[in-house]
Amino acid sequence: MARAAGFVNINLDLMYGLPGQTLESWLSTLEQAIALEPTHLSCYALTVEDGTRLRKDIGRGDRTEPDAVLQNAMEDDAVRRLAEAGFERYEISNFSRAGYACRHNLHYWRGDDYLGLGPSAQSYLNGCRFGNVEDLEAYHRALEAGRAPVAESAHLSPEQRRREAVVFGLRLIEGINIAALRSGTRDGEVVDEWQRTLHRLRDQGLLEERIGWIRLTDQGRRWVDSVAVELM
Repeated sequence: MARAAGFVNINLDLMYGLPGQTLESWLSTLEQAIALEPTHLSCYALTVEDGTRLRKDIGRGDRTEPDAVLQNAMEDDAVRRLAEAGFERYEISNFSRAGYACRHNLHYWRGDDYLGLGPSAQSYLNGCRFGNVEDLEAYHRALEAGRAPVAESAHLSPEQRRREAVVFGLRLIEGINIAALRSGTRDGEVVDEWQRTLHRLRDQGLLEERIGWIRLTDQGRRWVDSVAVELM
């Protein structure tokens, strides 16, 4: 339907590790998605957040926790099958055909500026992060009065920006530019400690270094959050 309406750049969001989902049904979902010929696919593993109905169901024994081993197998199959179908994995959860990587997401992950418009929209400009008011009427009143409809803002320090570069950059298959990270920290002791951590993670097989860049290995992508905490 979207293609018939004239859209040529089409994304599909898929989830795996769902209750009752098997490896076979996940593979079937992938095949159906590929057959639709999208230019971009996002594949997200189910995570159970506190306070959700699913978390409560699990607590009562009505549902089971997602099977980490099965989720890993589903991820492996997605990476393999999508590569066979001509999709490049450019971020942990995202795959695209050549030239169709999601530009606005790349802006987030690379720490570039972006401007959000509308209630609740988030923006990041010149090292400052700010969010608009949530209420639609309050948003309109602010605009009519000639005021910026900003509810909160924060100017990130160089160290905060470095930390975010680690968190977001590790998700990219290209990884993180080492020189850019070091430039955000002028404390020699911090740099030395960070370098020791980098070497340890590399020795553990979680990171690899290539011509001034560090990136996660296939094993490291399973532990992206833990690796990010170590480097922060």
